[in-house]
Amino acid sequence: MILLENLILEAEVQLSLREWGQARNKARLLLQRLPDPKHVYAGRAHRILGFVDFQKHKPKRGLQHFEKALVIFDQHDLFDLYRDVTLHLSHHLAEQGQYEEAFQRLIDLDDKLVKSLIRRGVVVFSKKFIAE
Repeated sequence: MILLENLILEAEVQLSLREWGQARNKARLLLQRLPDPKHVYAGRAHRILGFVDFQKHKPKRGLQHFEKALVIFDQHDLFDLYRDVTLHLSHHLAEQGQYEEAFQRLIDLDDKLVKSLIRRGVVVFSKKFIAE
């Protein structure tokens, strides 16, 4: 597992350095070595592959990888990574003129955030409630 962690960290560093090919190769290698396709590292690998595909102007593949990452992050309750992918995906959709879908993704993200906070025992007040 330490080797897999090292592999995903290297891929994420290469992604941040805009070394697209190396990040993609490491993410693909990681997916091949994982025993479970729903493992947290698989989500992180799909996130990297999604970013690379969007940078390489392959939005359909990027969308597919982002969708896989979202499912995995949701299953593992990794809200920070789920949020990151959703924001990037919404930005891309807006750039493509798909404003309704982009906005809906943001609404769903907000709903997921509120539900997550409530599940953790954090009290959430709406602006409407505070104003009254």
